[in-house]
Amino acid sequence: MKLIGLALLGTLTACATTSSPTVLVHTDSSPVASFATYRTFGFGLAGGPPAPFRESARSFAVDRRLRSLVVAELVRKGYVEQPGPANPDFVVTFASGYTTEDFSMGEVPLFGGQVEIGAIAIDAFDASSAAHVWHGTGETEVSPEKINDQLLQDGVHRVLGSFPVRGAEGRPGVTSKQAL
Repeated sequence: MKLIGLALLGTLTACATTSSPTVLVHTDSSPVASFATYRTFGFGLAGGPPAPFRESARSFAVDRRLRSLVVAELVRKGYVEQPGPANPDFVVTFASGYTTEDFSMGEVPLFGGQVEIGAIAIDAFDASSAAHVWHGTGETEVSPEKINDQLLQDGVHRVLGSFPVRGAEGRPGVTSKQAL
């Protein structure tokens, strides 16, 4: 697998239509990854969002905000960002996108018809081997009109929730899917 890093898919942009939006989270980790030895992280180049997600006019602004949120969350878990040309222990990248879902039953629109869905996905790769060691995604309903910074922060926090704390002997669950 190429060194893609942390792919945060989706936009998690804007205000959701409910006061407490549901964020669907899925994580997966390599059973052979040695997270206990990781201390530093860096960022690699991200690809575009995978289908069915696509970039939006706000994707650049979302990506810029995502980087600082990912850094803050990984630092909170005990890792140190390795800036510059030095080699980190693992590499992360991110991308953002959105999709529109049509909720209807035949000719009858349900839940207001079309709904904008933003999703973030996070991948981490071992820097020395380029092995894919961790993946997480989160999806939620978003507003197409503006970026909701609190929703974006909450999404990053929830997706990285199962990322191992630095120095932890155990490994995160191999697969976890939950609505938070």
